[in-house]
Amino acid sequence: MGALERAAVNAGAALALACDLLVVGQQSFLMIGEASMGVAAPHNVAWLLRKYDVNRTLQLTLACERTRGPDLLRLGMASHCVSEADVLASARELTARIANFSNGGGTRMKRAIHEHLLGK
Repeated sequence: MGALERAAVNAGAALALACDLLVVGQQSFLMIGEASMGVAAPHNVAWLLRKYDVNRTLQLTLACERTRGPDLLRLGMASHCVSEADVLASARELTARIANFSNGGGTRMKRAIHEHLLGK
């Protein structure tokens, strides 16, 4: 679970992309700008390609532009987009709800999804 308040740039974007669920603020943004600096973004690329298609990965890594909260939600990269003041509280509420599923249902579901992706 992640909460994106304000900005996640370059390495911060990699951390945000690594989250299974991401709550973002309406004005928050994610930006992968390494290409404009003449370097690769291996951690960002790894997370993007694990979760999204090649076209989305190319768009985010080559555009080097800010992708704001509502667009992150529209692109399926965020699970919730809320007002800036509510980001942390919303992420905590979602975390608590998942943690309270009976018999560890959230953890079991996550494990099943990851095992399926890895072909186990």
